[in-house]
Amino acid sequence: LWEALVRLGRQPQAGQRCLDAGACPGGWTWVMDRCGAETLALDRSPLDPRLMASPRIRFRSGNAFAVTPENLGDYGWERLDWLCSDLICYPSKLYEWVKRWFDSGKVDNFVITLKMQGTADWEATRSFAALPGGRVYHACYNKHELTWVWPAGRDFPA
Repeated sequence: LWEALVRLGRQPQAGQRCLDAGACPGGWTWVMDRCGAETLALDRSPLDPRLMASPRIRFRSGNAFAVTPENLGDYGWERLDWLCSDLICYPSKLYEWVKRWFDSGKVDNFVITLKMQGTADWEATRSFAALPGGRVYHACYNKHELTWVWPAGRDFPA
């Protein structure tokens, strides 16, 4: 996540609202918390107990795909400044969920990891790449995965 934020030239700010989908054990949530952002962390497994103690972090156990733009209000928010995901799932399923958020207009920034499980899913990768204003790239710490960010900005480095 740090690498993506450095490349984007921006990061979550104090008071901004972030959703961390696939949050366990909490590395990305930790980054958002250190930036001062309020974070809703979603995962089937709990976060590290030290993170659970932060007043800016709300943890919800369960399926991250169950949180949608339509029911975000059930979590006390109407929109997100950041939607970040390091979910372990098939990229095509992740694309369907992200596209729903993208089309809603309720998210200002995305950082999403596309995890290739077995054979690379180039069709889903092309779908992410086709979302206007975004960028798919292979980050330094990506192994069998890619990262999609939005909005990438005009000066996003190669």
